[in-house]
Amino acid sequence: MTTHSPASRPAAHDLARTPLPMKGQVGIFWVYQTCLMAQPVPLEQAQAQARGAKLDSPDAHVQVWPRLVARHRVERPILSILEYDEVPRGRVIFDTTTQTFVIYMDVTLFADAEPTQGPSVPVWDGLRAAFQLEGQRVRFATDPHYRVNPWDDEEDVEGDPS
Repeated sequence: MTTHSPASRPAAHDLARTPLPMKGQVGIFWVYQTCLMAQPVPLEQAQAQARGAKLDSPDAHVQVWPRLVARHRVERPILSILEYDEVPRGRVIFDTTTQTFVIYMDVTLFADAEPTQGPSVPVWDGLRAAFQLEGQRVRFATDPHYRVNPWDDEEDVEGDPS
Protein backbone atom coordinates (compact mmCIF):
# COMPACT_ATOMS: atom_id res chain seq x y z
CA MET A 1 0.00 0.00 0.00
CA THR A 2 1.35 3.37 -0.96
CA THR A 3 1.79 5.88 1.81
CA HIS A 4 1.81 9.61 1.28
CA SER A 5 3.28 12.41 3.31
CA PRO A 6 0.73 15.11 4.15
CA ALA A 7 2.12 17.31 1.37
CA SER A 8 1.88 14.57 -1.29
CA ARG A 9 -1.43 13.03 -0.18
CA PRO A 10 -4.07 13.18 -2.92
CA ALA A 11 -6.46 16.06 -2.45
CA ALA A 12 -9.92 15.32 -1.10
CA HIS A 13 -12.38 14.57 -3.85
CA ASP A 14 -14.07 17.71 -5.14
CA LEU A 15 -17.70 16.84 -4.50
CA ALA A 16 -18.88 19.93 -6.36
CA ARG A 17 -17.36 18.76 -9.66
CA THR A 18 -18.60 15.17 -9.71
CA PRO A 19 -22.12 14.28 -8.65
CA LEU A 20 -22.20 11.33 -6.28
CA PRO A 21 -25.05 8.87 -5.91
CA MET A 22 -27.47 9.49 -3.06
CA LYS A 23 -26.44 6.21 -1.45
CA GLY A 24 -23.69 3.67 -1.66
CA GLN A 25 -20.49 3.34 0.33
CA VAL A 26 -16.91 2.26 -0.24
CA GLY A 27 -14.77 0.19 2.09
CA ILE A 28 -13.13 -3.09 2.91
CA PHE A 29 -14.58 -6.43 3.91
CA TRP A 30 -13.89 -10.05 4.77
CA VAL A 31 -16.11 -13.11 4.47
CA TYR A 32 -15.47 -15.88 6.98
CA GLN A 33 -17.68 -18.91 6.34
CA THR A 34 -21.11 -17.27 6.04
CA CYS A 35 -20.29 -14.05 7.94
CA LEU A 36 -19.63 -10.80 6.10
CA MET A 37 -17.49 -8.45 8.19
CA ALA A 38 -17.57 -5.02 6.54
CA GLN A 39 -16.03 -1.62 7.22
CA PRO A 40 -18.14 0.75 5.07
CA VAL A 41 -17.27 4.43 4.60
CA PRO A 42 -19.70 7.04 3.19
CA LEU A 43 -18.62 8.47 -0.17
CA GLU A 44 -18.33 11.92 1.41
CA GLN A 45 -15.52 10.54 3.62
CA ALA A 46 -13.79 8.58 0.86
CA GLN A 47 -10.39 9.57 -0.45
CA ALA A 48 -9.49 10.20 -4.06
CA GLN A 49 -6.89 7.74 -5.31
CA ALA A 50 -3.57 9.17 -6.47
CA ARG A 51 -4.31 8.16 -10.07
CA GLY A 52 -7.62 8.01 -11.83
CA ALA A 53 -11.05 9.19 -10.81
CA LYS A 54 -11.75 6.64 -8.11
CA LEU A 55 -12.92 7.08 -4.52
CA ASP A 56 -11.65 4.62 -1.96
CA SER A 57 -11.79 3.98 1.75
CA PRO A 58 -8.86 5.26 3.79
CA ASP A 59 -8.88 1.91 5.65
CA ALA A 60 -6.30 -0.81 5.05
CA HIS A 61 -7.07 -4.47 5.74
CA VAL A 62 -3.88 -4.96 7.75
CA GLN A 63 -4.71 -2.02 10.06
CA VAL A 64 -8.40 -2.84 10.60
CA TRP A 65 -7.92 -6.60 11.17
CA PRO A 66 -6.88 -6.42 14.89
CA ARG A 67 -9.97 -4.34 15.76
CA LEU A 68 -12.21 -6.65 13.77
CA VAL A 69 -10.79 -9.74 15.52
CA ALA A 70 -11.40 -8.11 18.91
CA ARG A 71 -14.97 -7.18 17.96
CA HIS A 72 -15.78 -10.77 16.90
CA ARG A 73 -13.70 -12.69 19.46
CA VAL A 74 -16.69 -14.18 21.31
CA GLU A 75 -18.65 -15.55 18.35
CA ARG A 76 -15.60 -16.29 16.12
CA PRO A 77 -12.54 -16.94 18.29
CA ILE A 78 -10.79 -18.72 15.39
CA LEU A 79 -10.14 -15.31 13.81
CA SER A 80 -7.54 -14.58 16.49
CA ILE A 81 -5.17 -17.18 15.03
CA LEU A 82 -5.64 -16.08 11.44
CA GLU A 83 -3.86 -13.28 9.64
CA TYR A 84 -5.83 -10.64 7.76
CA ASP A 85 -4.87 -12.18 4.41
CA GLU A 86 -5.91 -15.73 5.36
CA VAL A 87 -9.63 -14.91 5.18
CA PRO A 88 -11.28 -14.09 1.83
CA ARG A 89 -11.46 -10.33 1.54
CA GLY A 90 -12.15 -7.49 -0.81
CA ARG A 91 -12.64 -3.78 -1.35
CA VAL A 92 -15.44 -1.61 -2.72
CA ILE A 93 -14.36 1.53 -4.59
CA PHE A 94 -16.35 4.08 -6.60
CA ASP A 95 -15.38 5.07 -10.14
CA THR A 96 -16.56 8.66 -10.57
CA THR A 97 -16.10 8.55 -14.36
CA THR A 98 -18.48 5.63 -14.93
CA GLN A 99 -20.55 6.21 -11.75
CA THR A 100 -19.96 2.54 -10.91
CA PHE A 101 -19.08 0.79 -7.67
CA VAL A 102 -16.30 -1.71 -8.35
CA ILE A 103 -15.98 -4.63 -5.96
CA TYR A 104 -12.61 -6.35 -5.96
CA MET A 105 -12.67 -9.67 -4.11
CA ASP A 106 -11.12 -13.07 -3.67
CA VAL A 107 -12.09 -15.58 -6.34
CA THR A 108 -13.55 -17.93 -3.70
CA LEU A 109 -16.36 -15.43 -3.11
CA PHE A 110 -17.68 -15.81 -6.65
CA ALA A 111 -20.35 -18.41 -7.47
CA ASP A 112 -18.58 -21.71 -8.14
CA ALA A 113 -15.29 -19.81 -7.64
CA GLU A 114 -15.76 -18.53 -11.19
CA PRO A 115 -15.59 -14.74 -11.67
CA THR A 116 -17.68 -14.88 -14.86
CA GLN A 117 -20.58 -16.21 -12.75
CA GLY A 118 -20.67 -13.16 -10.48
CA PRO A 119 -20.67 -13.35 -6.68
CA SER A 120 -22.46 -16.08 -4.80
CA VAL A 121 -25.96 -15.04 -3.73
CA PRO A 122 -25.19 -14.80 0.02
CA VAL A 123 -22.07 -12.70 -0.66
CA TRP A 124 -23.94 -10.34 -3.02
CA ASP A 125 -26.85 -9.99 -0.59
CA GLY A 126 -24.45 -9.13 2.24
CA LEU A 127 -22.40 -6.65 0.21
CA ARG A 128 -25.51 -4.95 -1.19
CA ALA A 129 -26.84 -4.39 2.34
CA ALA A 130 -23.54 -3.49 4.06
CA PHE A 131 -22.44 -0.98 1.40
CA GLN A 132 -25.94 0.30 0.49
CA LEU A 133 -25.63 -0.78 -3.14
CA GLU A 134 -29.29 -1.48 -3.90
CA GLY A 135 -30.15 0.16 -7.22
CA GLN A 136 -26.54 1.22 -7.87
CA ARG A 137 -24.40 0.30 -10.87
CA VAL A 138 -21.95 -2.38 -9.67
CA ARG A 139 -19.12 -4.30 -11.34
CA PHE A 140 -17.23 -7.23 -9.80
CA ALA A 141 -13.56 -7.95 -10.39
CA THR A 142 -10.72 -10.07 -9.12
CA ASP A 143 -7.31 -8.78 -8.21
CA PRO A 144 -4.21 -10.80 -7.24
CA HIS A 145 -3.92 -8.63 -4.13
CA TYR A 146 -7.16 -10.05 -2.74
CA ARG A 147 -6.27 -13.72 -3.08
CA VAL A 148 -6.19 -16.07 -0.14
CA ASN A 149 -3.19 -18.40 -0.45
CA PRO A 150 -1.89 -17.24 -3.83
CA TRP A 151 0.33 -20.33 -3.87
CA ASP A 152 -2.66 -22.70 -4.10
CA ASP A 153 -2.29 -22.78 -7.87
CA GLU A 154 1.22 -24.18 -7.62
CA GLU A 155 1.59 -27.94 -7.71
CA ASP A 156 2.28 -29.63 -4.40
CA VAL A 157 5.39 -31.73 -4.64
CA GLU A 158 5.59 -34.70 -2.35
CA GLY A 159 8.85 -36.00 -1.01
CA ASP A 160 12.28 -34.36 -1.12
CA PRO A 161 12.05 -30.80 -2.48
CA SER A 162 15.58 -30.95 -3.95
